[in-house]
Amino acid sequence: MGTPPRIEKRIAYKGQIVLQVLIFGSIAIYFVGAFATWAVSNIKASKQSFDREQAIQIAEAGIDYYRWHLAHAPTDYQDGTGVPGPYVHDFRDKNGNVIGQFS
Repeated sequence: MGTPPRIEKRIAYKGQIVLQVLIFGSIAIYFVGAFATWAVSNIKASKQSFDREQAIQIAEAGIDYYRWHLAHAPTDYQDGTGVPGPYVHDFRDKNGNVIGQFS
């Protein structure tokens, strides 16, 4: 008798292809998930770093303002208001939006 029919060979290979697709698909999904998690954590770290730097800049602006005020009015300890403090000042960005305060 001759060689086995080709139909039987095709049926045998179908199961192997499904198995390979499942394995490589699950590996791809794992890497995509890991990349997404890494990207989200980097975005959060960047936001925290930006907020920290902005807070430091606002605090330094307050220090600079009071150094300037005392240099120009050395006897004025009430921020030019004549009443006791605390004295709260807005910190604005280049567009005039209030982005913080210092006192």
